[in-house]
Amino acid sequence: MEAEAMEAPPCTGGVMHMSSEDGRRLCITGLSLVDPEKARGQRVNVWAEVGQEKRAIGNLSSMEPEVAVPPVVLGGEFILRHDLAVAAAVLLHVRVLGPSASDDGEALAEAVIVLGENDEQESSADDDAVGVGMEYELLSEEDMAERYDSDNEGGRSRRDSGVPLFAAPPGSAVPDGELLGPARFAAVENTAAFMRLAAAEAAGDDGGKEIVVLYRYTRFSRPRGGLRGVQACRRTKLHRLRFAVPPAGDLASSLGLAASSLGPLIYPGLFRRQLQDLWTRLATPAAISAIPPRAARLQVIVDAGILRREDCTPERMAHMGGGSLAARALDAWPAYYHVGMDLHLPEPVPVPASSRRVGEDEEEEAEECCVCFEVLASGLATWPGCGHVFHGACAEKTLARSEMCPLCRHKLSDPLAHKNTNMRSQSAVGS
Repeated sequence: MEAEAMEAPPCTGGVMHMSSEDGRRLCITGLSLVDPEKARGQRVNVWAEVGQEKRAIGNLSSMEPEVAVPPVVLGGEFILRHDLAVAAAVLLHVRVLGPSASDDGEALAEAVIVLGENDEQESSADDDAVGVGMEYELLSEEDMAERYDSDNEGGRSRRDSGVPLFAAPPGSAVPDGELLGPARFAAVENTAAFMRLAAAEAAGDDGGKEIVVLYRYTRFSRPRGGLRGVQACRRTKLHRLRFAVPPAGDLASSLGLAASSLGPLIYPGLFRRQLQDLWTRLATPAAISAIPPRAARLQVIVDAGILRREDCTPERMAHMGGGSLAARALDAWPAYYHVGMDLHLPEPVPVPASSRRVGEDEEEEAEECCVCFEVLASGLATWPGCGHVFHGACAEKTLARSEMCPLCRHKLSDPLAHKNTNMRSQSAVGS
């Protein structure tokens, strides 16, 4: 039985974001007050927000501190609210149902949830609480934003949308090649990471040069129950990106282009700036200079950790970097990835562009970069597949926002269109 739609009371009380990632649903069957005296004769409204819809669940008061309600079944992402000034004031009596209507007969689990409980408090029914690791997961505003990050297609996780994880190619051992020194560590605000570089002379089957980035990040939070340290609070995201380096490029300079493109491809949007700064601190000029000149394959292995902003303290950051994250960096990489991509990097132009266009007054005008509108004179790069020419620095800035060509929207991950490559050079020869 569905609850009637209602106008929401003022949002002055408890609020809780919830989500089910495997299709299971929450059935609310009863309400009660944690402390009836705190109601002080007021009527406490409890409701749910599903998108723009508001659905009444029930009412409580000090005279009626516990009520049974007609079952309210909620699934996907939703928000639970009450309007009492005390946040953690209402208990929800719930059953967890299966993902389909045929599963309504028997509950998969029963629990009591404290609506509005914050991380400082422990639930009185902690063993039965619906939380991380069970069918339903409490989400903070930070968690809600992360669900729409770059590595979630269309705002949905790959498991939700039925998209399979990417299998690792045969022989992708970690590390693959000679390690270029010990692992490097850096921390920026609430993020930290270890980076390892490995180089080898052998590359792909085509004999070309390549950069392979293996990047995994884990979300951490403070542990419940007042314990010290940190704990992983979400699944680790695993990514593999293979960048084909063009013939005129080299591994050292191409690494900067590959690093710029990671932001929109795999970094969680809330922490893109911090993770970009982390890479800059880890891939120092000294580290890049250690790449052997004859190397044809560079492997970059990154293990990053992100601590919840509200939990970030120097002590917890020390625990994350020196303990939890360091131990995770030693874990073997699995044979699957959340994001697996093959991309082609822009190619440097060794000779200044000679293409010109002639105006009606027969005067030649130098061609301009469509990104910065400055003359294309030196330090140029051609976009793979389409052959459009930009300043190399402009191409790098573009990759920090998108993998698409600013002119024709050709992606780095699109197949190469060799017939369109170096169109300007052919035009220059013809003139």
